[in-house]
Amino acid sequence: MPGGWTATRPGPGSWEWVLRQNTGTDWFDLHSFVNTDTRSGGTRVENADRTWATEKWTGTLNASWVLPILQQFPTVLKFGGKWDEETRDNQNHTDMNMWSYNGPGGNTTAVNPTPAPTIS
Repeated sequence: MPGGWTATRPGPGSWEWVLRQNTGTDWFDLHSFVNTDTRSGGTRVENADRTWATEKWTGTLNASWVLPILQQFPTVLKFGGKWDEETRDNQNHTDMNMWSYNGPGGNTTAVNPTPAPTIS
């Protein structure tokens, strides 16, 4: 429902806002909540219930060893490893969280109000 609003307050530091509706239909009248969009099946409420959970495990191990047997040629052995794992759990329950509002006068749309012609 499009509408225009004005917010005023007594001073710049005041928290006492006054909201006034300038244009549009009355938000406190149930007859204002009608939708003739046949794609959405009338006025509907949708809860976008999408969740993403990402779990990440990372580990590194590094080691070095100086060989004691070669004193005149300093020799060092180095080795290491890294482990990186990522798991994602994506869930989308939006299609299950959709409700239609049947306002005054029933549903606000009539899909295919006339019967389809028959071919004989």
